[in-house]
Amino acid sequence: AYAMNIDQVNKKYNSGLTFQIPTLIPAPFGDYYDKDAKGYSYNLKKANEILDKAGYKKKGKWRVQPNGKPLKIKLLANQADPSKEPIFQNYLQQWHKIGLNISLYNDRLIEFNSYIDKLQNDAPGYDMFTGGWNLSSEPSPADLYSEGAPFNMTRFVTPENTKLLNEMDSQKAFNHKYRVQKFHEWQEYMNKEAYVIPMSNSYSITA
Repeated sequence: AYAMNIDQVNKKYNSGLTFQIPTLIPAPFGDYYDKDAKGYSYNLKKANEILDKAGYKKKGKWRVQPNGKPLKIKLLANQADPSKEPIFQNYLQQWHKIGLNISLYNDRLIEFNSYIDKLQNDAPGYDMFTGGWNLSSEPSPADLYSEGAPFNMTRFVTPENTKLLNEMDSQKAFNHKYRVQKFHEWQEYMNKEAYVIPMSNSYSITA
């Protein structure tokens, strides 16, 4: 995440109409948005330090696993529009700078329907993916990140995540201050776990 130059990409390829976000709860949700969330700003030095500290040392051009075995990572991404190709080639270049051997699934961007099919059916052969979605008017993230949620495409489940999601949608959460506190705790937890990296948001106007 620290190796991704998201801000530069937004300015170059999206005409500044998209903007980087520090958390998975967007600012239009008011109090529920944690304005103190740090997120992941571009910092190659920090990216290298984290990998070194975790034991992923460089062996030649690429980093290896702590056990010395090669580390190869496949990224699943869809070809939603023509700008996606240069954007993902840029991110691959960034990751290669820190010694991560990351390449595209089947060495190319995937047609959207095929991409969705692979995600929903746990297709083998990829380690991470990118995605985008619209949000509803209710700020609860349970429909995207809870244990039984169909849209929890990462299949990530922990007792702490379940606890926080349940608390923010509980009877006690009718107390606004309590619910805001739980939303902020969840955002901090998600940024710490970093299994989903918040990237960009955009506004749309409908006449």
